[in-house]
Amino acid sequence: MKYTHRSLSSSHCGLPAFFRHTLSVLGVLLMLLLLAPSNAQAQDPGEKGYWKHHFVSQVNTLVRSTNPALRERGMELIIEVQSREDATAFDFSDARSQLYSIFFDRRNTDQQRILALSALFATDSTKTSETLATWVDEESSDRVRRHVQLAVSQTGRG
Repeated sequence: MKYTHRSLSSSHCGLPAFFRHTLSVLGVLLMLLLLAPSNAQAQDPGEKGYWKHHFVSQVNTLVRSTNPALRERGMELIIEVQSREDATAFDFSDARSQLYSIFFDRRNTDQQRILALSALFATDSTKTSETLATWVDEESSDRVRRHVQLAVSQTGRG
């Protein structure tokens, strides 16, 4: 008995090539739909979404950086975001202790310390005023002292 090799396409009388191709493409698309993440939905801007929490974490990382330029950029972002209408959607309270560390460290430049002061007031002006109102006389830098006095007086604590 002799066996001959025949091509499936020439001996198979099944579906036409167009339908086989279409079914293959549909099968691949169905597999992609089943494997796609189901939670890929747009978030309502009013909700505290994952990206907002992630953004706050990234800014906090910048503020904690040992690189002064990155720290400054983190503080600038806090000030910028807190001046927006939806500022309450961002909670930078975890960064406040690091901002106080930057502010109270006299090895930092006056500019960095004043930036930390501005970020502190942007996150919670009342708490910052209460903390710094009694401390201001101890400041050795005239420039920093003036900024603290001005900030405290604007919140009605001075």
